[in-house]
Amino acid sequence: MKKRLPVLLLALVMLFSISIAAIGCDKKEESKPKLKVWSMSNEVVELLKYHTLVNPNYKYDFDITFINNDDGSYETALDNAFASKGGPDLFLTDVDYTKKYVNSDHSEDLSSYYKTALNLGDSNYSTVRDALEVDMYGYTLDLGTLTGTANKLKAVSYQVTPGAMFYRADMFLTLVDNGLIEGVANFAAWKTNAGLSSTATIANYKDWSEADKQKVDAAMQAFVGDDMNGFYQATKAVAQSAYNTGKDSTKKILMVNNLEDIKRVFYASRDAFVNGNNIVIDNDTASFLEYAKNIYGYTHKGSQWGDSWTAGMKAQNTATAEYKTMAFFLPTWGLFYVLKNDETAGLWRMVEGPQAYYWGGTYGMVNAHSKNKQDAFDVLNFITSLNFMQARSAFSGDVMNSKGLNSSLASMGVLGNDFLGGQNHFATFNTLANDIDASNVTQYDSTVDRIFSDVVKRYANEEAGLTAAKAWQEIKQRLESDMSGKTFTIPTPTAVQA
Repeated sequence: MKKRLPVLLLALVMLFSISIAAIGCDKKEESKPKLKVWSMSNEVVELLKYHTLVNPNYKYDFDITFINNDDGSYETALDNAFASKGGPDLFLTDVDYTKKYVNSDHSEDLSSYYKTALNLGDSNYSTVRDALEVDMYGYTLDLGTLTGTANKLKAVSYQVTPGAMFYRADMFLTLVDNGLIEGVANFAAWKTNAGLSSTATIANYKDWSEADKQKVDAAMQAFVGDDMNGFYQATKAVAQSAYNTGKDSTKKILMVNNLEDIKRVFYASRDAFVNGNNIVIDNDTASFLEYAKNIYGYTHKGSQWGDSWTAGMKAQNTATAEYKTMAFFLPTWGLFYVLKNDETAGLWRMVEGPQAYYWGGTYGMVNAHSKNKQDAFDVLNFITSLNFMQARSAFSGDVMNSKGLNSSLASMGVLGNDFLGGQNHFATFNTLANDIDASNVTQYDSTVDRIFSDVVKRYANEEAGLTAAKAWQEIKQRLESDMSGKTFTIPTPTAVQA
């Protein structure tokens, strides 16, 4: 008997499909008070559409502001507003700087609000965090809890953001056909070794069985290895494969587009960037300076959000196509809002890659200076409720901050994702989400990352006069300047395999 989507999810899919486009079209005559909501992305508009749909007669109109934070503009706007005890009633932040506001006086402790909302009373839970962790992922609650306390929860998230390695199966098979796998001359030989169906060809890949596609997944995972040195060797092998011989650089199939794509994977197991008054880039993370320089020539030398990056996501597997990119490291939201496209649907798959990591996550907080704290909390409570998360998963496929929901979705074979060739993305993401450890996150992460990443990229690009010694000296000076009172000792990086 085929498994079916829960009736609630099916009903919500139909309801949202019919209704969401109409939200906000009917302007009411009467003037309503405004509830101010700030965010670093326009995703907030979509989130609040759900609230409006469920609460059409809500007493507030949402006054929404979003400011991109690529250069720290959003943080600056928040800081300026908070300095005068102003700003939004409800504000959203990215994980990179969530802890900065959790550990400030500008975010409200949500514990008392949740005790009432959850009707905890004389329950067996010692803290609100314990009650929420029954279903929410612990790492999200760790990030939202005031450092040094166990019971001051100040930020919550509706999503989890484990990262995966998405790869083009057809490009991998094309390279296999050109001798990518040592000791295997071509696809025909590899097909026999892998035990694929006799009818399987590269051209008819989309029609393969899920079992055969999983054999390619296993081969790709084995090829990239289980650490960053193994991934480097795989990236080098791809760049130097027979397929790429004699081709212009833009016409080659390369493993990744840019350095930023692998940076967060490299960061995954790092020590905290700040410990007391010490700025810390541990030896393993510090080795990324030389690693980046070594691997840069085997990438398309692009940048995240750049033209060649997005072109690689849509590139056809032809000799003349440009910026063909075999792999992208993206989290849950990256699948739906970045990678997904009609041109290459059905050719993508996902595996864990060289090591587990996560990227991003949106956290909501109530402004401690707001005059509408309860109302702001009510909206935040709505967009982190199970009902909302069920609807969001059903409508968008996003992976939500509910262990129970994700476990159920992961077990449903009917939820094969057409973009991923029928693979159930919930199954893979659910496994990865359980392994996320955010204990190394500090309130200074966005500052450290911005400076370190800038210098690393310039060094990898062989900027004139920028030696390794000068790169580290610049990192030291900029970190100590931007983080007054803290000191940085230049590390001794571990050896990098060239």
